[in-house]
Amino acid sequence: MKTIGFIIMLIFGISGLLVGFSIKNMADLLLVVMCICLFLLGLMMWRKRTFGALTKTSAIIMAIASVLLFSAVLPDANELDSKPHKETAVKDKLTKEKSKEETIEFETEETVEKIEETELTESEETFADEIPQTLPEMVVLVGNANSHVYHAPDCEGVINIKEKNRVYLSSVEEAEKLGMTPAGDCQPAEFN
Repeated sequence: MKTIGFIIMLIFGISGLLVGFSIKNMADLLLVVMCICLFLLGLMMWRKRTFGALTKTSAIIMAIASVLLFSAVLPDANELDSKPHKETAVKDKLTKEKSKEETIEFETEETVEKIEETELTESEETFADEIPQTLPEMVVLVGNANSHVYHAPDCEGVINIKEKNRVYLSSVEEAEKLGMTPAGDCQPAEFN
């Protein structure tokens, strides 16, 4: 009987040490330390080295108390699987945010491309209609005061000229007097 009790106490003590190495919560670690202390106290009582007046029954009660504490400390197997570690949770969150940013960035690029295509199409269609209404009747060419280049009024290059740099011309001769050269893409010299 004495040997069996010693083996049981030894098993509880070793399992207490093993559980102690895997516990991250300070309160659980404190319970494990208490279990180990109970084990050692029970072992001493069993061998009657410390408390000679206490009986084997007291040692068995200590062993049962340590078993009950171990069962309270040991986490449930389902609980271990269901709770993700903090590192895993943070990594998952960062991965989700990164994929969300990529999705937003990708959608934004597509939207910008669609808007740019739409704006080009609309400007091409409406530019020729708007220019004759906004320009004086005598304007035949539109020049750029900075680049000294002149364009036909319906040329796409006119869109890029800032309003403050626009020079409205009535003839090619007037543009040449100001030192302007014709734009290569719209051939404005033919509009005279």
